[in-house]
Amino acid sequence: MLRVASGLFVLLVALGAPAQKIVPPEPELSFYTVSPGFEYHHHYDSISVVDFRNQELNIFDAKGKVRVRAKLKDGIYESGGMPRDWVAVNNISYFDFQAGRPRYALVSFLWTATGADASSYGGVQLFTIQNGWLAVVQQIFFTARHAGAGAVFDSATGILFVSSSHYLQVDAHCCPSRQDVIRYAWSGHDFRQVAMKTFPVAAPPSLRIQKPAQEH
Repeated sequence: MLRVASGLFVLLVALGAPAQKIVPPEPELSFYTVSPGFEYHHHYDSISVVDFRNQELNIFDAKGKVRVRAKLKDGIYESGGMPRDWVAVNNISYFDFQAGRPRYALVSFLWTATGADASSYGGVQLFTIQNGWLAVVQQIFFTARHAGAGAVFDSATGILFVSSSHYLQVDAHCCPSRQDVIRYAWSGHDFRQVAMKTFPVAAPPSLRIQKPAQEH
């Protein structure tokens, strides 16, 4: 009897309490830019001597907090257990040379997180040497779930193009129907977004199944 009365009391209290406002989760950003102001505790004389494929790569969220600490070996990192993180460095570009030495490095990477669903992301990080320390000046992060998603940088012009997967509400997790193509221009110390357009994702070519010829 005591158990029933206690349960009823809790139910009455819950019904009498004001309803809590349910806040829907924020939609996932197709892409974002962040300046984390992060320094690694490694001292270098030049950005060109940094072994980016064999050191820690921190991936930052939109507020500049570390989401993943990837300790790379030969450009690859894979965590153990589930959910699992897999990170790979795609390309390293050195630019803005002075006296024959680059002042900046742009490192592109791919991050795949596997759990209940697999989610793929990409990004580029802008590095420089500040007072002898390796510093992350900027990170541009994007969603990489369609063929053609990625980043292309032309060091001669300072133009960076990013193609990021863009979901509509009706899209399945596997199949975004749109892509955001963003153009960035080098300002002298970071990348500034100068244009962005959304396009349909190209549909995969239909496969033709050729039936074997019938013997007569």
